[in-house]
Amino acid sequence: MVAIMFPLSGLSGDYLIREMIQRISRNLFLIMSLLIPIVAGMGLNFGIVLGAMGGQLALNSYN
Repeated sequence: MVAIMFPLSGLSGDYLIREMIQRISRNLFLIMSLLIPIVAGMGLNFGIVLGAMGGQLALNSYN
């Protein structure tokens, strides 16, 4: 399906690769920000909320 739709999209391969790398790195950053408080022993209820808030704050200040 991707092989059929890629040429029809009109996007360059370079643009697609850059977007995929950017999205994967952003998602990995958010996953790490959620895991670190849990591994540190903060507990699920507090750690997930704190990690999500910290990750969003970091991503918003980065862009």
